[in-house]
Formats: sequence, structure tokens, C-alpha cells
Amino acid sequence: MTALFNLEPLSTDNLVTIILAVVGFGGTIFGLVRASRQLRENRRVTQGQVLLELSDHFRHFEGIHRSLLNTKRGADWAPPDRDWTSVVFYMGLFERCQVLLEGEALALDEFERLYGYRLRLLVKRRSVRDRYFSNAKVASGWQDFIRIWKQLDDAYAARTEKEPKNPAPIGLLRANACREA
Repeated sequence: MTALFNLEPLSTDNLVTIILAVVGFGGTIFGLVRASRQLRENRRVTQGQVLLELSDHFRHFEGIHRSLLNTKRGADWAPPDRDWTSVVFYMGLFERCQVLLEGEALALDEFERLYGYRLRLLVKRRSVRDRYFSNAKVASGWQDFIRIWKQLDDAYAARTEKEPKNPAPIGLLRANACREA
């Protein structure tokens, strides 16, 4: 047993070395915990900034949004001035949000609560679904949009315990582009 444990009294130098090592280790742990908390706080601030900037980007599409809100249930819809290009840019904004969600710059549950209704309002219009998702070749250009649509469907169903009325056409996702939504 004596080979494993040196039972001789510690010298003052050895005792000081041990105490400094323990204090140094404790300081390192404290620094790591503090850095971790700071990173989490920075992430929350960054997500808040992203959400505020998104508000500005969505504001550019208020004409489309108001038109969607004011269209009577069951009525055919077309964008103001029949400008389908603006719808493409609006859908492109959702695709960029998908990229932010994938990179975890946005939290899905917050995004769904704040902006999910906008996507649902858009895709509930048959004219939009027919124009962009009834043809597999056209839909192949909207993979990120379909992914965010699916993610928002799932988040909405989890939050409300209701199934979406116009679910994402996940059958149109390309196999190599299909990530867990």
C-alpha cells in the first residue's frame, strides 16, 4: 500500500502547489460557466435582433398581406395588380427564414407564433397552390418553402392541437433535398 500512497507529510511548497492547482481549476470552471451563460445571452439578443429585422422585411409585403386578409373566404385570390412577382419575393422571404431556422438564428416556436399565420394565409389560396405546387417541376424550385411550410404545420399542430387545413405538399420534396422538417 505504501507504494500507492505517500503518507509522509506534505511540504509547504507541495501544499501551496496543490492549493494553487485547485484554485486554478475552480477558476477555469467558473470562467467556462460564465462564458457559456454569456453565449446563451448573446444568442437571445441576436435572435431578438433577427426578429425585429424580419418585421421590417415583412412590412415590405403589407400590400399582399392586406389583400390576403381582405379576400372573402372561398373567393379566388390574385395579388394586387396581378403582380405575381411580388408573391415570388414574399415566398422567397419565407425561404430565407427557413435558412435562419436551420442555422438556429431563429427559434421555430417563436417564428410560428409571430409569422406562421402569414404563410398559412398565403398557402390557403388555391391560386397560389395551383401556380407553384401543382406541378412537380415548378415545385422543385420551392424546396425551402415547402420545408418551412411543413415545419410551421408541425409547430402549429403542436401548439394548437389542430391539424393545418392546407398541409405542406411534402411529397414534392426531392429525396436528396428532404431534411428532417
